Amino acid sequence: MLTLSKKIGFAVFVSAAFFVSNSALAATNKTIDDWQLVCGDKDQDGRDHCMMTQTIVNPENNLGILSVALGTYRNKTQPSIAFNLPPQINQDKEIVLVFDQETTGHVFHVSSCDGVKCTAVRDMNDGMLNSLKNAKDATVHFDVKGGENVKVHISLKGFESAYRQLIQK
Repeated sequence: MLTLSKKIGFAVFVSAAFFVSNSALAATNKTIDDWQLVCGDKDQDGRDHCMMTQTIVNPENNLGILSVALGTYRNKTQPSIAFNLPPQINQDKEIVLVFDQETTGHVFHVSSCDGVKCTAVRDMNDGMLNSLKNAKDATVHFDVKGGENVKVHISLKGFESAYRQLIQK
């Protein structure tokens, strides 16, 4: 499903830097099937600040094609979902997360780019969370400059268990 130019991608080390500080990235990682539970700095109530993440790498060049992270973002209490995408993404086009054989998906827009990667963040709603827990398949669709449409599969294996542990932190 993943056929891309060797030039498309971002450095994998930036993939988890959505919700936590750099010091937190070195804190604790726990692998739960295809997800990483990353916990770092404590919040003002003394709880671990955690997120769960998954990175998909282009086998042609070992660069990240997509990284997804879930957690609380910028002191919000409602969980957010974020994608890191290659800087070659067409920022004028929507990023769409589709579950199973849905005809419509959950739309994201690029919120920032820094030359290394572009990021799209949005709050999770109950429908999206239920789909992540119950779907068999999840695919992120986006366009890169030059018109190429990219479809990247996200593994949902271990999602529910990782999410349960995330909300208990």
